[in-house]
Amino acid sequence: PALHVWYGFLMTAISGVGTRATLLRVALDQGVFCPVYLSGLFSLDLLLKGESHRIKDMVMNDMPSTVMANWGIWVPSMLFMFKYCPPNLQVLFSSGIGFFWNIFLTFRMNSGKAIGEEEEAAAAAQMVEEKK
Repeated sequence: PALHVWYGFLMTAISGVGTRATLLRVALDQGVFCPVYLSGLFSLDLLLKGESHRIKDMVMNDMPSTVMANWGIWVPSMLFMFKYCPPNLQVLFSSGIGFFWNIFLTFRMNSGKAIGEEEEAAAAAQMVEEKK
């Protein structure tokens, strides 16, 4: 629903199908929607995990590289979409790209915890070996 409303706003706020309109839509999408969406998503993930104390660190450490990765995927995709996809297919196109992007984000949001769990398991295994 958020994309449907956002893309509808972009299409009405910036009329036309030319290069200028396309570049303005991509700039707004990646300059406004992207940082708000990603920081909200990461914050909600940490909040639901009971790790709200990590939100500030996540914003300072993980967000810049995630936004850069986002731009590498979404800027070319959005340029193509706003230029060549009719408005009624834009959410579908974006959802297709988003399927793979969300897999990446899932790994990104859980990578720190997975690494920590591996280290804990290795430390526990080492302790067991030392006791033998």
